[in-house]
Amino acid sequence: MAPSWRLFYGLAQEGCRLVTEVSALEDSFAFQLSIASVKIPAFKREYKFDPERKWRIDFAWIELKIALEIQGGTHIHGARSHAGKSGYQADCDKANALALAGWRLFRFTSYDIRSVAALNMMERVFGDAQQIDL
Repeated sequence: MAPSWRLFYGLAQEGCRLVTEVSALEDSFAFQLSIASVKIPAFKREYKFDPERKWRIDFAWIELKIALEIQGGTHIHGARSHAGKSGYQADCDKANALALAGWRLFRFTSYDIRSVAALNMMERVFGDAQQIDL
């Protein structure tokens, strides 16, 4: 049976992380990056950007200071979702901390992953970077 894109809730082994569609979306996006039309530099998944705040970046190109976040659950309203007040505030805090540290942050929704809009954007980012020899 093919994996479902529907949300399910449970606790993962590591850190009791809430398991949502994001895991499947991240896996799907990692696969998309592997077959991109331009050379995508090596990246780190779940990079611990700020261990004190326990912030992680879904995909990080550390040397280039490029961060990519996949916003799963944007259609669910509540305290634990990105669309909820506290979830949105936490996302803003994290994005601002990344900016202060000199990172470029790209944020995508599940639609962006499924429609390959996220892949198209990152191909542009890394295609341009290769032209200016970063």
